[in-house]
Amino acid sequence: MSKLKKAEEFVNVYRVKKEQFPAFHVTPPCGWMNDPNGFSSYHGKIHLFYQFHPYNEAWGPMHWGHSETTDFVKWTELPIALAPDQSYDDAGCFSGSAIETEKGHLLVYTGVTEQEENGVKNVYQNQCLAIGNGKTYTKLAQNPVVTGDMMPEHFSREHFRDPKIWKEEDGYYMVVGNKTDDGKPHVVLFHSEDAISWEYVSVLAKDDTGMLGTMWECPDLIPLGRKHMLCVSPMHCPAYRNVCLVGTFSREEGKLLNVEPVCPDAGPDYYAAQSFVDDRGQCVQVAWANGWDWMPQFRRWGVAEQGFWRGWFTLPRVVTEGADKLPRFQPHPQLETLRKKAIPWGRKELTAPWTLPDAAETAWEILLEIPAQQQTGGLLLQVGSCFALELTLASRTLHAYARDSGEQTVQDCGTLQLAPGAPVRLQVFLDRCSAEIFADGKCLSVNVFDTAPLRPVSLIPQGGTLPLQLLQVWHLQHVMEPQT
Repeated sequence: MSKLKKAEEFVNVYRVKKEQFPAFHVTPPCGWMNDPNGFSSYHGKIHLFYQFHPYNEAWGPMHWGHSETTDFVKWTELPIALAPDQSYDDAGCFSGSAIETEKGHLLVYTGVTEQEENGVKNVYQNQCLAIGNGKTYTKLAQNPVVTGDMMPEHFSREHFRDPKIWKEEDGYYMVVGNKTDDGKPHVVLFHSEDAISWEYVSVLAKDDTGMLGTMWECPDLIPLGRKHMLCVSPMHCPAYRNVCLVGTFSREEGKLLNVEPVCPDAGPDYYAAQSFVDDRGQCVQVAWANGWDWMPQFRRWGVAEQGFWRGWFTLPRVVTEGADKLPRFQPHPQLETLRKKAIPWGRKELTAPWTLPDAAETAWEILLEIPAQQQTGGLLLQVGSCFALELTLASRTLHAYARDSGEQTVQDCGTLQLAPGAPVRLQVFLDRCSAEIFADGKCLSVNVFDTAPLRPVSLIPQGGTLPLQLLQVWHLQHVMEPQT
């Protein structure tokens, strides 16, 4: 039996009941999920693949799971796309991307092998291709098509992964994460006329300062107005769990020039972000709702630990250019179709704690606005005993806190600095295992590890009466669908 068929049969037996999942976040049918892969459009449908280990709730030999949608909201599980079944990827089919071509839906991924040489196990990572029809995929005979030997000698062959492909007038381009032998992260650029025969071009971007980690995973080059934004996930970087490098992409030099680092999400759970431009010209981005450096701080995984699954993706968000030429992130407008039931609110002032009426409900959207002239007091959004969001109006700051289920320690989960002299407009999405906050084009994503059967959600004014220009609250639908 092939590894792909074996994995499919395992999933069919151990698939988790959908009522045990988050209501509206992409999750694996069972087992482990991490990085989003192959976020792309093909034949009018949006495809989203992911790093997938079906046999365990922990990381293992990577497969590619697969979901599709037509609206960024209702996702349908499809058959597993890739399994580690070739000599060039038998240690894992690692992260990559996808693009629609005349010959079919082209997947580009990192094939990993482990070879013992003189008693030492060496890891090699190379870039590989598979072509398919949107449901089944065949690996190309030419694999691997990009190898570490194509780069300068001092670049790593072991840490060479996560290709992102796109097409321009002169052919295909690909960026891949890498590092030098002395631990300096960089992203390398390749070019091909036919997406099969590739040549090394240059180092697109790098960090020689040691401030941005030791390895840049999951590079994603995104157009942003007249500039470009290179999103990377730095390893061993205290300053950033994720970072966007905004600059000018010079095709002649093969470099990203005049780079300015920007944090796309202030929370701990936004890693390996990947984007694509949809049919409406919107740049849409999703990420793994976790992070390698942060993950060990929470030893329990709440409801995920109670079932046979672990991992989910953030909500899709639209990336635009702000007036300052820096990126802005907003929840995808299609998410409004999740709204199922509005909770009436008849007052314009919050004078006392207000608890949403159904403590058993886990899926909420809260939209509120506080007038610009309000400079004192604040608001506490309390979600059971597992999560709190604290707004302080004097400093225009949002602080997020989370508590591990079964633990007493409270973790600081990040801060958003809001614009002074402007209304405070918050949009908060709460799901069974997560909270995502949007304000001023900024985001904060954090996992909520909870096992409580009831989880009341309360809005609590701080420092007296809090005037509100707007307060709207909705129950949200459960939209994950089983395999077809």
